[in-house]
Amino acid sequence: LYNMGNCYCQLGDNAKAIVCYERALALAPRDSDIIENLNLARRKLMLPAKYQMESPADFFRNFYRMLRVDEWGVVIAFSVMLLLLLEGLKLVIHKKFLNSIMVAGLILFGISMICFVFKFYDMSLSSQTAVVTAPNAAMYSLPSDQSGHVERYVKPGSEIKIEETRLDWSRIRFDN
Repeated sequence: LYNMGNCYCQLGDNAKAIVCYERALALAPRDSDIIENLNLARRKLMLPAKYQMESPADFFRNFYRMLRVDEWGVVIAFSVMLLLLLEGLKLVIHKKFLNSIMVAGLILFGISMICFVFKFYDMSLSSQTAVVTAPNAAMYSLPSDQSGHVERYVKPGSEIKIEETRLDWSRIRFDN
């Protein structure tokens, strides 16, 4: 997907390159090359950059995107095993420091569960998200070429949310 995105970018089809880079990023969320090339293709289409860490608030806002869903599942399994091990050790060894490690394990479990849920929710929303690849796609006010008038033309590379699909028509929503 990354190489396909690079090919589309070299051919000048930046909208299709964005689609490939987004799909590649879903498989490798920490790959900085994918993010850089995605933002390069977005800049060529005069679109704002994505996945940039410009302030500490951006880190916390995008923390759950650092791992895939299956990787968050591994972190959850690790934290559950850690909690069970520590609970077993508490029965054998009565040390106070085990309680503080238990609290850290509970915090790890809670954070990883929250990130897992956010990432899973984000994946379900991404199936309803599309990138416009057609040059100057017409957006109609009604689902018919004859009855509706063109509201505006959508730039290639624009992200839209598909609300509903009937026959050959889709009701869409922009982020704004």
